[in-house]
Amino acid sequence: MHKPVQVTFNQLVAKERQSLNLTEGQSANALCLSGGGIRSATFALGVIHGLARHGYLKQFDYLSTVSGGGFAGSWLSAWIPRAGIDSVIRRFAAASKTAIPVTKSQK
Repeated sequence: MHKPVQVTFNQLVAKERQSLNLTEGQSANALCLSGGGIRSATFALGVIHGLARHGYLKQFDYLSTVSGGGFAGSWLSAWIPRAGIDSVIRRFAAASKTAIPVTKSQK
């Protein structure tokens, strides 16, 4: 059996900052996706797409989701380790080039 090791809060924070490669004074960033069912999941997917397309998706250290936001967040969390963040960003960029813009109908 392993003997429990006592760790102070400051030691825990220091280890977390080290694992994130954060320098002194640099903050960690979180992407938070809210709930609201399928509408929030759809909105979250659009936000993720926009962040990836504009090069911001790599800047997040944490992901927090609730309810509908969890659909998009769990999908993203499963995809990134499998494909790699750079591949995910390339796929979003490619999808942006083939997307059909939505326009208001002319009646």
